[in-house]
Amino acid sequence: MGKRGPRKAQTRSQIQEILIYEHQFLKRGLALACIDEAGRGALAGPLVVGALFVDDISVFYEPECSFIKGDSKKLREEDRFLAFDTIKKYFRYSIGIATHEEIDDVGIIKATKLAMRRALEKLKGFDIVLSDFINLEDYDCIPIVKGDEKSFSIRLASLVAKATRDTMMKEYSLIYKPFSFDKHKGYGTKEHIQEIKAFGLSDIHRRSFCYNI
Repeated sequence: MGKRGPRKAQTRSQIQEILIYEHQFLKRGLALACIDEAGRGALAGPLVVGALFVDDISVFYEPECSFIKGDSKKLREEDRFLAFDTIKKYFRYSIGIATHEEIDDVGIIKATKLAMRRALEKLKGFDIVLSDFINLEDYDCIPIVKGDEKSFSIRLASLVAKATRDTMMKEYSLIYKPFSFDKHKGYGTKEHIQEIKAFGLSDIHRRSFCYNI
């Protein structure tokens, strides 16, 4: 493989296109909590929610932030962690987690909402919640279909969740050595399915997701 070319920043107009929701509320003086999750479809490990506090539109035009683009799941791992470093520099954020046991006990939808509420309880000070698709009925919540594509804030929240969960799964790979959690992060890849068939389920596998393997 050849060397990677230099990263390209988004133009100001490209950034404006994904700040429509933010503009709508911030110009009215309302602070936002923007949330997204990682790990919803995994066979093992927790579901992690990232929540981002937003009360200033100008921060998105900072040169470092302009390089953060694309679906967090499709970014190279090193780019996700670079983006997370930038987010930590410019934004207040929080994390909410639902364990694999909670997912098995209450189901993935309730567990997702549980993790979202945990993240929001830590964040505090916001007026409106922007969410990727899922509606939290006990908050003033705006669920946005494909929110990580339409809202810069939700995209950043997704990166917070994904980078945090990736780190957790790497740590689990040191504990559960037969499983390559550092590579597949608990998702149902061919390699992971083969590992389950060879070694059975680990302590962090979601039984309700693995019953037919």
